[in-house]
Amino acid sequence: MSVSVFVSYSSADKPFAGRLVTALCSSGVEVWVDEAELRVGDSLISAISAAVHQVDYVIALLSRHSVASMWVKKELALAMTREITQNRVVVLPALLEDCNIPETLCDKVHVDFREPAAFDHSVQRLLAAIEVDGGVSNPFEWLCTDDSENVLCYPYDYERYIACLRVGHRVGIGKTKEEALADIRNQRSGIRRRGRDSGGAT
Repeated sequence: MSVSVFVSYSSADKPFAGRLVTALCSSGVEVWVDEAELRVGDSLISAISAAVHQVDYVIALLSRHSVASMWVKKELALAMTREITQNRVVVLPALLEDCNIPETLCDKVHVDFREPAAFDHSVQRLLAAIEVDGGVSNPFEWLCTDDSENVLCYPYDYERYIACLRVGHRVGIGKTKEEALADIRNQRSGIRRRGRDSGGAT
């Protein structure tokens, strides 16, 4: 049986929510999307309440906009009540940017989506959290970093990946070390190509 989720987000974060929904659906997750599920004349409160209670998990997209949204607050209140009643994890926080995380979610481990370049890796962590086949096992085994002077390779580690991105290093990833090194070479080639293109502009 497939896993179902409700994505709670602010309309201001709709572009990101759409991208996440696409990634989840491509992995076989059933996603409740308000625009697709609601029909003209439906009671918004009743429909959302029913959805929150029917799905397996509620993914809370946390941003400055969502934590201030009354609708998101209502959705999370419903979901947290269900979590307490059923004594199991229901709400999965996903951090889009630095913001004031609601007190009810402060003690929860979140999936970090603050680094755009790490989107695919963050999706994998989210899939692992909801125990979707294909998300539990990491598709990458090697990570190579390039600081413009040296290329170093390590067994894949998500925290090292994020640390390298934050200091501006190119990062190659792959199932094998050769694939990770090829990823680095492709990035270098792309940068040189863009440099030549821009240099020829008038």
